[in-house]
Amino acid sequence: ARHEIIACIDGDTLMDPHALTWFVRRFQNDPSIGGLTGNPRIRNRTTVIGRLQVGEFSSIIGLIKRAQNVYGSLFTASGAICAYRKRALQDAGWWSPHTITDDVDISWRLQMAGWRMAFEPKALAWILTPETLRGLWRQRLRWSEGGSGVALRAFTTLFRSPGYRMWPIWLNWLVSIVWSYAMLVMLLAWAMGGLQIGHLLRLE
Repeated sequence: ARHEIIACIDGDTLMDPHALTWFVRRFQNDPSIGGLTGNPRIRNRTTVIGRLQVGEFSSIIGLIKRAQNVYGSLFTASGAICAYRKRALQDAGWWSPHTITDDVDISWRLQMAGWRMAFEPKALAWILTPETLRGLWRQRLRWSEGGSGVALRAFTTLFRSPGYRMWPIWLNWLVSIVWSYAMLVMLLAWAMGGLQIGHLLRLE
């Protein structure tokens, strides 16, 4: 790449014609931003699983990105559509071939190097998502393993500047993990009859 801004997409991504314009404008307006994540939208909607993910990406994931943007840091830039300053990537050490989720890894290392990450909702891209339960499970398992690996490796760096500003994102990840395992334990306990839920629901 010969120029300062590097845009990245997945192989199945179709970018909106104006996405790059919004990326460049955001970089020009804020020199502290080292990376931007765009706004991926689902384009395969032939199954129920595909249609459910339309709502997930347009509302839940978009809401998470906007909330994290308020913190001033992001857990990850979506690998489907993102853009970086070449100087920021150089400071972060570029991409690592030894991580499961390279987008999460580079997002954390870039912010640990002192650069900001931000969400640009107007930079749209149309992506393909899994349409079977097996494909969805494998995708989300990879996301979970990769994200958890990055968060755990980053823990020791949170006590050094500029890692301090990543604490809200790290604690958000920790709470979500604890909540997930708590729900699993509750379901197992209920299945084993340990919670006596049936008795609690009786009126007599």
